[in-house]
This record gives sequence, structure tokens and C-alpha cells, in this order.
Amino acid sequence: MNAARPRFSLPVWFYLVTFFSLLGFLPIILTVTMDRATVSPRWMASIIWPAMIAVLWGYADRRCSSDLLRFSDGLLWVTASMMTGWAYMSFIFVLPVLLLAFAGSVLIAIYGDIRRVPGYSQTQWRRLVRFFYRNRMRQQ
Repeated sequence: MNAARPRFSLPVWFYLVTFFSLLGFLPIILTVTMDRATVSPRWMASIIWPAMIAVLWGYADRRCSSDLLRFSDGLLWVTASMMTGWAYMSFIFVLPVLLLAFAGSVLIAIYGDIRRVPGYSQTQWRRLVRFFYRNRMRQQ
């Protein structure tokens, strides 16, 4: 794409960072609050979880990014598309949709590796982002 990268507003970045912070660190917070005194296998799983999310991010980024649409820009487009203009309503819509988009990107990347079709993951990722953009919450 010859155009410059799009600039996203601060609330879009806030929702994306909040989503990945909650996704990565919520298991640790829940484990600490539930198992204060005892050390259980949940501790190890909750400590490994943020690293697992980072690995999945890197994998999806490597497979789904292209010259036309980088992976992180696609997540920002999905976030911006699901914002309603009202903070609380946006929070309700954005977080589940980002979970769906992130899981979808990982599944697209895995399926693209299984099929071994060049460019499959990048094309499907662009289609997924376009779907959310076409069905955006706030019409401009």
C-alpha cells in the first residue's frame, strides 16, 4: 500500500492495550486472589499464560502480516470499527470482538500453514478485518 500508515486515536490504542493486558494478566490476578497461601499447578499455568499469548501474537503477526495490512494495524482497525462513541458501550463490544479477531487470526495462521498455500493467511486476515470494518458500530 502506497499510502501512509493510518493514525489511530488514543482511545483505540487504550482499548487494544487494555484488552491484551486483561488477556495476559487476568489469570495471574485471579490465581493470586484465589490461592493466596497455597502453591498449586494453577500458579505455573497462570505464569506461563502471558508468554503463551506473546508467542501466539508473534506467530499470527508473522503469518498474517503483509505489505497491504500489518497484523497490528488490522487489530487497530477492528478496535476502531467496534467503537460506538460511548465509552461503556464500546468497552462491552470491543473486548469480545478483539478476542474473536485474535483467536481467528491464530486459527487462520494455523490453517494457512496446514494448507501450505502462499498468501492464504494474509488474504484471510484482510477479509476478516474488512468484515469488521463493513459492520462497524459507528457509521461515519
